[in-house]
Amino acid sequence: MGATREPEIASELGSGGAATVPLDLTLEYLRRYPERVLGIYLLAILPMTGAMLWLVDVVTAQRRSALPAVCVLLVAATVWRWVGQAMIQRRIQADLRREAPPQLRGSILPIIVVRALANFMITWGSLLIIPALLGFWLAGFAAPMMLEEHGRSTRKFARTWQWMQHGLTRLARTTSILLLLLLLVCLAVLGMHTLFLGTVLPSLLGIDVTELQLTVSGAGWWLAIGYFVFLAFDLFWTVASVMVFYDLRSSRLGTDLRARLQELATT
Repeated sequence: MGATREPEIASELGSGGAATVPLDLTLEYLRRYPERVLGIYLLAILPMTGAMLWLVDVVTAQRRSALPAVCVLLVAATVWRWVGQAMIQRRIQADLRREAPPQLRGSILPIIVVRALANFMITWGSLLIIPALLGFWLAGFAAPMMLEEHGRSTRKFARTWQWMQHGLTRLARTTSILLLLLLLVCLAVLGMHTLFLGTVLPSLLGIDVTELQLTVSGAGWWLAIGYFVFLAFDLFWTVASVMVFYDLRSSRLGTDLRARLQELATT
């Protein structure tokens, strides 16, 4: 782990590793350095959480007149979340490269533009014969891509887009694993929900759950649970996007991402 190691890094996937490796490294980073992620993420997601809870209330109460205001707040909260995620990814990128964090100020606008384009690709990509998963990962790569090196934003975008197309099969495998993990989390939440309402509260604790069952049977309850599951997934995806970004670049880089994480643990 010498000081002469190249500043650019790559994952061990460059030698044919499994598609699960960047996800494994994501868990490792979150386990070792939660303080570098959670604080910023909570600040980034608070406005969106408030907007989503308001949206749930508007939908369940059928107050259509409030929808325009909710939409405006959601747009502003989404942009705020994008900036917060860029700050998190900037820190992870600096950790992996063992360099000072790159300047974010001049890259904010290109990052927002790429994130907006990625959202368009996710929703309308199939109509344009573009795999929606490219939009999904492009959104996560926006900050690492724009902060990685100097040069015009269009060149950075074109180069990353080329890597994504070349690694489409690998991205599809990683996406499938992520979706499977999300499904397992949803099933676990549903199982715990059923267990507590059907067994733990009424049988073991002797609590009358009649009124509670009326509450949890409503759409608002399930929308709120779905949103908080999304928060956990979104935090994981924010970190994983940086790992997968470097995995795509592994064909031209020669260092080991896991080794770099080991170095961080000793500093």
